[in-house]
Amino acid sequence: MYSFYKKCLAALLTVLLIASTVSCNKPNGSQDISNSEATTAITEEIIQTDEYGREIIRHSVPGDLDYEGTDIVFLVRDYEGFTIDIGVEAQDGDIVHDAVFNRNSRTSEDLNINIVMQTAENTNTATSETVGDKLRAAVFAGDTSYDVVAVYQFYGGSSLAIEGMLYNLNNIKYLNFEKPWWNQDFVDTLNIKGQLYNFVGSMNLSVISSNFGVFFNQNKFNDYYKGYTFLYENVYDGIWTLNRMIELTQDVYSDINGDGISDMGDFFGMRTVEDDPGPWPEALGIRRVTKDSSGTPQLTFFSEKTIDAYSKLYNFYKNTTGVYFGAKGYDYRQDFANGGCLIAIAAISTAETHLRNMEEAYGMLPMPKYDENQDTYHNTSRDSANIMGVASNTTKPDAVGAALELLNYYAYQDVIPAYYEIVMKTKYLADSDSANMFDLLLNGSSIDFGQVYSLAISGGKYTMEGTFHVLMRNLVRLNIEDIASHYAKYEPVYQAGLQTIIDAYEVMAE
Repeated sequence: MYSFYKKCLAALLTVLLIASTVSCNKPNGSQDISNSEATTAITEEIIQTDEYGREIIRHSVPGDLDYEGTDIVFLVRDYEGFTIDIGVEAQDGDIVHDAVFNRNSRTSEDLNINIVMQTAENTNTATSETVGDKLRAAVFAGDTSYDVVAVYQFYGGSSLAIEGMLYNLNNIKYLNFEKPWWNQDFVDTLNIKGQLYNFVGSMNLSVISSNFGVFFNQNKFNDYYKGYTFLYENVYDGIWTLNRMIELTQDVYSDINGDGISDMGDFFGMRTVEDDPGPWPEALGIRRVTKDSSGTPQLTFFSEKTIDAYSKLYNFYKNTTGVYFGAKGYDYRQDFANGGCLIAIAAISTAETHLRNMEEAYGMLPMPKYDENQDTYHNTSRDSANIMGVASNTTKPDAVGAALELLNYYAYQDVIPAYYEIVMKTKYLADSDSANMFDLLLNGSSIDFGQVYSLAISGGKYTMEGTFHVLMRNLVRLNIEDIASHYAKYEPVYQAGLQTIIDAYEVMAE
């Protein structure tokens, strides 16, 4: 991702360097460098970053590759929010759609390949989802129809690798994960014992769009606090914390419908729904799993900090008048769009899906910190976003590697700017401070091993009480206030599940 601050710094350096070149007197005996020569030197230096402040880097895929029209087949869930990662049928005038179409066309032309997308039903059970099930069936049957799969992060990411369904990406030619079009945090987190089975890159718009932010109603903040720009200042000053968010919303309530009951028809400080309260462990700097000095994953979720954070969240959601905590299926995002609350925590895609025609002005903030001592603002994507991998039985790994490298390279060049700058920052987030917040939000995005491998860590099945990565969310939903006792009950399950993953990696490394 690229940063607003890098852009500002690049522009400032350009101005300062040119100014100093024009105004400085040459010392006696110094080399006579004309202003035009100096400006040329400066230009050559500055041109190393693009207009978004990103370093300009060329891909390293050879230019003479020719795969003679071979098909590279991607399998993905049949939903536009996920298929957009793979491709679109045609140019239709939509800026992002056209950029994705051109990305695929350029890759196909460079390599003489056909990018083919097949879809599977967008459904899941407590143990699996359809893309993963189709891949398993194909591998067991010796069917090499699929080359790349894009699966539900929580379900497919957690099981397919350790079942031997995916190819070790470290052994695939042309993939260069040091390049900026790959999610480096993802690579570092999931690279275990020399093995990497899943990737997220610039082609994965589903990951970017499903990162979380705090949307706020500017008009309503004007009504309650006589302004809203102080929120941006809080973020810039590093004091946008969980306590600060609670302080601003916990007592905000108005009985709009006049029935004397706190219900959906009233105004609240915040609205949410029981199965989607936000990425709190990531936001508050709580890592579920961390690699030790030997690179082995270890459980690190539970601590005094976790107990404190959970206590604050539980009381906020369940014991304050300012929060409407809706039942599963309640569309709190639409009620935010209708002016029913000060804030709502939701995925970035909400700007397009729900707020496109919002009558009142809104802004966006990053998820708050645990406290002012936290290093930066953290975030993550929804667990349903695509995570991708190469089928273990693909017959053309070199062609797949070249295709993936170029798809992500061209996405980095063209698709991300289209989505990021034009669609999100200009069309939906016209306020310049919100655009800066958007940069902070994405720059803080990371992945936790404990989220991707949550299903396996939890014993292979989703349950309300025990699924590892949504423990905070689900315990609030179940009205369980004592997280310490509950975690102690399930910790042996988590330890055993994690050890199974480690053992599988050791076997695959042999």
